Amino acid sequence: SFTRKKDKRKGWYTYFWKIEIVKALEFLRESLLKKIENTEHQIKSRETKRFYVCPRCHIELSEENALINNFTCNECGSVLEIKDNSKVIKDLRRSKEKLERDLKIVDEEIGKERGKDEKKRTKDIKKEEKIRLKEADIKKKLRKKIRDQLKKTQKVPSKSKKEKKTSKTKKKSAKKRR
Repeated sequence: SFTRKKDKRKGWYTYFWKIEIVKALEFLRESLLKKIENTEHQIKSRETKRFYVCPRCHIELSEENALINNFTCNECGSVLEIKDNSKVIKDLRRSKEKLERDLKIVDEEIGKERGKDEKKRTKDIKKEEKIRLKEADIKKKLRKKIRDQLKKTQKVPSKSKKEKKTSKTKKKSAKKRR
């Protein structure tokens, strides 16, 4: 995968590439699955069909193609012979088993890499949560400081005792007038 950044002065793009291991392993897994499927198809074909081979040229033909050519070789004209597929089938089965072992290894590696990714994600989430908690704590402290400062600036010096008495008498007289 890549990221692209633009140079502000020149206007050119710079690409930063990185290998994503999980995606590469998944691609390899799909490739192995296709090879296994092809090998299975070849094994079935070798078990059900007959093949003919030229003893001189070693050219192999299926039964249909041999019939079309009257069981003679196109290159040298010699008569085709039936081929024994047992060795080929054994080899195909061995290669299929090897591919299946490789597939198991790839699956294990994919599991390990995904496990690493999950651990990394949980670690990152915990870090982010700690940062959020710190930020929230800082915000609370700032709000408290601001409230304290506002209280200090909004405090009006209290009235003296004489002023309080005179304001009370003014209130009482205002009530009597009503």
